[in-house]
Amino acid sequence: MKLIPGKWITLIVVISFSIPATAQISAGICEAVSPAVCYYVSPIGNDKNPGSFNLPWRTFTHAVSDRIQPGDVIYARGGTYTEISGIPYSQSILSFNRYSKFAGDPATPVTYKSYPGEIAILDAQFASNAIHIQGTARTGIIIENFEIKNSWIAGIKLEDGPSFITIRGNNIHGTDGAEGSNTAGIVANASNNITIEGNLIHGNYQQISPNNRNNANIFLFGRTAFFVIRNNEMYNSVQGIWYKHSGRQSSLFENNYLHNLRGSAFIIATDNITMKNNLIVDAKNAFIIHEEAGCDRCSRDNTIVHNTVIDSQSFGLNRGADQAGAIRTTIRDNIFFDSSNPPMWGPSIWTYGSDEDFSNNTPDVRSYNNLYYTNHLVFRYFSAGGQWGNLGGVYDLEQFQAMGYETNTLDIDPHFVNNSGLLQEITDFSLSPDSPAKGKASDTTDIGADINLVGIVNLQNIPNRNSVNDQNTTACNPY
Repeated sequence: MKLIPGKWITLIVVISFSIPATAQISAGICEAVSPAVCYYVSPIGNDKNPGSFNLPWRTFTHAVSDRIQPGDVIYARGGTYTEISGIPYSQSILSFNRYSKFAGDPATPVTYKSYPGEIAILDAQFASNAIHIQGTARTGIIIENFEIKNSWIAGIKLEDGPSFITIRGNNIHGTDGAEGSNTAGIVANASNNITIEGNLIHGNYQQISPNNRNNANIFLFGRTAFFVIRNNEMYNSVQGIWYKHSGRQSSLFENNYLHNLRGSAFIIATDNITMKNNLIVDAKNAFIIHEEAGCDRCSRDNTIVHNTVIDSQSFGLNRGADQAGAIRTTIRDNIFFDSSNPPMWGPSIWTYGSDEDFSNNTPDVRSYNNLYYTNHLVFRYFSAGGQWGNLGGVYDLEQFQAMGYETNTLDIDPHFVNNSGLLQEITDFSLSPDSPAKGKASDTTDIGADINLVGIVNLQNIPNRNSVNDQNTTACNPY
């Protein structure tokens, strides 16, 4: 090649290479099914970001906007969230209030959850509800695997018509509230078709009045219906589940483990509730079915079946003279076991009013095929109008059976697997092969709960399940 004198030749070299797959930017886990997509939120994100795995949002503001479509999944990366959502008038970290533009689809719900392998903590710092779901347009929502703590009034609050909501696998604790308020881990008002399953709910009560009866782990009221509450563990509050002022719609509470409660595991002032296969340990009362003032006959057709109750007074059926509730209650195939010294009450039927009211309002209670074992078993049937009436009294089992109650009921040791009296683990409450409760239920199965079905199925997946900040925590036996 000849070079031309006085000229420069520029040589351009083009080098081509590819980035190894391991060096490419990660897209993150996404469980949404196309055409649905995934979005991401992080405490170190920015709300000006697009919400991608590498450029996440900082708050949940965009995660409840009209860009969210049915089937989308919103992942919260690990860390603590305290900032209030930017939705107008929001007072919650994750807010679906009436000003949000979210509208869901029950057939293809939107999921909000901790990113797999990480723990997203919603810490409301006693300023608000951590999660607020409000209005009839708020439907088709799943809340999953969060730690929700230090809320005011409610960790999760549902009101004014939300439906088809699932609350699953969360650790909800440390809720406080104003004296006399309905303080609970989950509060639902005028909500329907709600599933609450596999949650750890504990330590939710007013610090200013820790024994106030309005404290509960789950509080339902105001035409709330069609609830399924199953496989939760609840402890360290006053009431476990309090359900009142709702109208004649069926709900199912099953396979729950409730323990260390200063009040009742279940307090029910509504209709058509089935309480089935629950384990209750160390509650003041296991079940109270009663009539709320101003609610005519709205505590009827309730069923208590195949539960195991340990060291708790059993249940009361309370009815007023003007509001004749607690009628057509069925109590069958339950075990009531008490190893403590105070007397264990069987069904306590209370009719408030005069002796005439007592005679005219005899409740239709069906109780049969139960097993009681205690040092001192008594049954109460009372008339009271501020003072005891002349009718009613205290009875032993034989006398109560002569009145037509507790047919085919046993008064005998059920023979649990651990029969030492030092019951520590949930599995201790299974029946031994020689148990007299075997095959003696009215449906020919075993009396009591099937312990294999009770409690949180995947307890190891509950976020920070061993980290508890309950005030005044009573001793408890988590699995």
